[in-house]
Amino acid sequence: MITDALGDLEKCVDTAGTQLDSLALKITDVEKNLDDNDMEGLETGMMELLESVTEVKNEYQNLRKDLQEVQQLQKEMTCSLRYQLRTMTQTFHVLKKKIEANNLPITSLPLPSSSCAKQVPPAEGGNAATKMLNRHKN
Repeated sequence: MITDALGDLEKCVDTAGTQLDSLALKITDVEKNLDDNDMEGLETGMMELLESVTEVKNEYQNLRKDLQEVQQLQKEMTCSLRYQLRTMTQTFHVLKKKIEANNLPITSLPLPSSSCAKQVPPAEGGNAATKMLNRHKN
């Protein structure tokens, strides 16, 4: 999803670069036409130049909109992943306490391998999983 958006952005940047190159060539042509005092060619070149500038402006606006969309998606994904990590960590701690309460050996359980899991403290009784386990425990 994000990879596709980034690919589209790269295509837009390539298109904008191509259009800028074309614009530079057209400006050079306009300069040559000024030297030749060819008014008809100048008008045509200026119209084409104006159209190219408009196209580049539109491509830039589309690119900027796409970048903002990708940034928003990244923020949403970050929030979602943090929430999932926090929930999994809390569930792990609740289940670990449940196992310890039943005096079962926990040596066979794998410890969380991610250093991120250690950074997220478990919720103190406000978690829905904790409430559910406490209800079954009583």
